[in-house]
Amino acid sequence: MALSAERAELTSVEDQSHVHRGMGMPAHLNERRMARGNLSSAQRVELMRDYLNASSPASGNEALRLLRDAFPDTPLSERVDAMTVMFR
Repeated sequence: MALSAERAELTSVEDQSHVHRGMGMPAHLNERRMARGNLSSAQRVELMRDYLNASSPASGNEALRLLRDAFPDTPLSERVDAMTVMFR
């Protein structure tokens, strides 16, 4: 019994981290995110800008954290490009 309670707790934590990683974004952004492996650098930056506009971060630090969580495989330079328009 203790093992299944532990497994349920882990599942709950996994579910929460799944939402935290950007899966709770609007459907049109989520669909584009799923296909981002086929996107050019400019398209990825545009997608990240859309994500930031939907997320409304309060600071550059928060914007970078959100982008790192939602787009972990995207280069830092692209994440910075995406957020610079917002914080000029």
